[in-house]
Amino acid sequence: MIYTLRGKKTSTAKKKVDVILVAVKLSENGQMDFARGYLRRGPVWSDLVLLQREQLIERLQTGEKVYTGAETDMVGDFEIHEQLQIETVNGKDLFIIGNEKATAEDLGLPLL
Repeated sequence: MIYTLRGKKTSTAKKKVDVILVAVKLSENGQMDFARGYLRRGPVWSDLVLLQREQLIERLQTGEKVYTGAETDMVGDFEIHEQLQIETVNGKDLFIIGNEKATAEDLGLPLL
């Protein structure tokens, strides 16, 4: 469902999102080292934060919904892309988006 807020369209789907990642830093082996993103704080979003790989793994394991996305022109509103998931491949935990079978981490986000 789409609502209009201050003349801009906004979606209620974002109420089910706990974390939105907007950029990542990859390590030398191609895995995400840390990510830049926003955390849901009730009805509002946090300031921009850095999330370490281990923190994101813990959040996903506790059932939080983590998505990739981008900021829009309206403060506190985001364009949501894909849901982040963990998949174990060859004994390594890899972050994947969507339902793709992954051999490497490609989240489709800008690099830091």
